Amino acid sequence: MLHTTVIQARYVLLVAWRTGFFSSFILLFSGLLGLSMFVGLLAITEQTELQLSLLAASLRLLSVYFLSVWLITHVLREFDDKSLFLLLALPIPRQGYLLGKCLGASGLALLCVGLSCLALLLYSDAWYSVMLWGITFACELFIMSTVSLLCALSFRHTTLALTASLGFYVLARSMQGFLNLGEHLLNPSSSGLDQGISGFLNLLALLLPSLDRFSNTAWLIYQPGSMNELFGVLLQTGVYVLLLLGVGFIDLARKNF
Repeated sequence: MLHTTVIQARYVLLVAWRTGFFSSFILLFSGLLGLSMFVGLLAITEQTELQLSLLAASLRLLSVYFLSVWLITHVLREFDDKSLFLLLALPIPRQGYLLGKCLGASGLALLCVGLSCLALLLYSDAWYSVMLWGITFACELFIMSTVSLLCALSFRHTTLALTASLGFYVLARSMQGFLNLGEHLLNPSSSGLDQGISGFLNLLALLLPSLDRFSNTAWLIYQPGSMNELFGVLLQTGVYVLLLLGVGFIDLARKNF
């Protein structure tokens, strides 16, 4: 299975090179870098802080969206041209196919993280804060790349897969905000409906990763995150990636190609 995994990972990187993933990302990356410089010129006070926050947020959104879209279209292209059916007809483990895709996607994610950290170092001398931000950002992209691959294999439709993966990201990113809003607006002791909504929100918070704790922009501007926060992010990443891979293995095993 190791041989199959390595071959699939190399194939993902090769296809990314040939389809212009790197050049397109660098072009968009350069545009965001120029935009942050322009916005910094318009700022009257806290110019560096404004540039850092804008650049970090925009690079995070760009990387998540661009990587998710590319992975989903890459997998669905293999469905359309029947190359996936030919590949899985060979005597190779299906688990190796999915692991190889995840490994290749992780390589693309590390490229996005590396470029983002280099851009942030243009405005910040706090390399430790940028390093923590980059590590947690890589964990965020690892989770989202696995989710995107799973959605592509499950739905086999570009719109549905992209909607599901990005919906997962938005919900996981804003779940803490929904919980805070529910604490102020809902009163579970006075209404059964409020109690049901509150329980549903708490259940979703338990099931979803706390992506609001990943790549926190405040670490770049104010004080860096602690090792406890980093450990919590790494633990969540390991749990959710393994869980998603397990779901993907089961889904691939039951499919009759």
